[in-house]
Amino acid sequence: MSIKRGSESFALENGQEGNIMRIGIITLTLSTALLFSTAGFADDSSVDLDQSGNDNTFTIIQDGPGASLAVVTQNGDHNDVAIHQTSFLLPPGAVSAYVLQQDNSEATATITQSGNAHTVVTQANSTNVTVTVNQHAGDGFGELRLYQEGQGLVFQADMNGEGHSIFASGQGRGQFGTNNTARLAQQFQDADIFFRQEGDSNLAELTQSSIFGRIEFDQRGNLNTTRLVESGGGPFEQIRQSGTSNLIDLVIDSDAKITIDQSGTFNELSGIVNLNLTPPKYSIQQSGNLNLITLNVNNWSGAFVGSNILMQTGDNGVMSLTQDGAGLSAALTQTGIGNSMDINQTGTSSHIEVTQN
Repeated sequence: MSIKRGSESFALENGQEGNIMRIGIITLTLSTALLFSTAGFADDSSVDLDQSGNDNTFTIIQDGPGASLAVVTQNGDHNDVAIHQTSFLLPPGAVSAYVLQQDNSEATATITQSGNAHTVVTQANSTNVTVTVNQHAGDGFGELRLYQEGQGLVFQADMNGEGHSIFASGQGRGQFGTNNTARLAQQFQDADIFFRQEGDSNLAELTQSSIFGRIEFDQRGNLNTTRLVESGGGPFEQIRQSGTSNLIDLVIDSDAKITIDQSGTFNELSGIVNLNLTPPKYSIQQSGNLNLITLNVNNWSGAFVGSNILMQTGDNGVMSLTQDGAGLSAALTQTGIGNSMDINQTGTSSHIEVTQN
């Protein structure tokens, strides 16, 4: 079926034709295993899909100068949806996608957007489902909101442009359950990540290369891993992790302002920090017993680059710090019984202050 809007058209694989208004709405309700593909070219367009059943696949392509909207609801197993939205306007028009998948397993949602992008994804009572969102805003902005609940969930976001934001914390949003994965990547400038992950055996990989970026991440549960990779100038990160046998892994190559709070037992924080010229301040705090901090801090610029504050509260903790370069400053504090420190410093005009109680 080919539906025309003015001189533009989009196709449904069905072999029928008809005319509709310039602002059109397509509503499809599929209750059996079907494969549909929709392509649209119009000033403004919208698609509303409600699917029930198993082994369903739906593809939506919305390309044009105006705004586009896709609303998808799927119930069942092995369902897939792919949405591609592009606005040709300068400045770009709004492209929006709303995806609800519930009571399902082995489902996927893939969303690719260019323009002023807005995405809301909700997956509830799900097992082994994957969401992939690619937003390339150019002169526009990008916004993504997420709620995932279940096990074996994967959420992947790649955002490239100015003013991107991921909202998955507060107001009931986040990723909840066990054996879940979140991989978030942002480039360019003014990028924000607000993310909450709750449950056991979860993984979060946060990669940000952004000027004036911000990350606020909260991970709760046991046997969890957070990996932070940061480059760029002047971002701000706040990482909170609580539970047992958790890991925080840092790879920092920027003048970020970092605050990390890790609480529980048998937890570990390790990483490499390469500093530049702007004086940052790193504050790392561990509370609980049998915890470990291993940090390598490098500065090869020769300028004063701020200070590090490392604190451990609890018993039988280990703190290891290596400083290499010039103008580095650190204050190390341990409070408790059976704690130990290992300090190695190379370079000039650096300072370390140690306190054990």
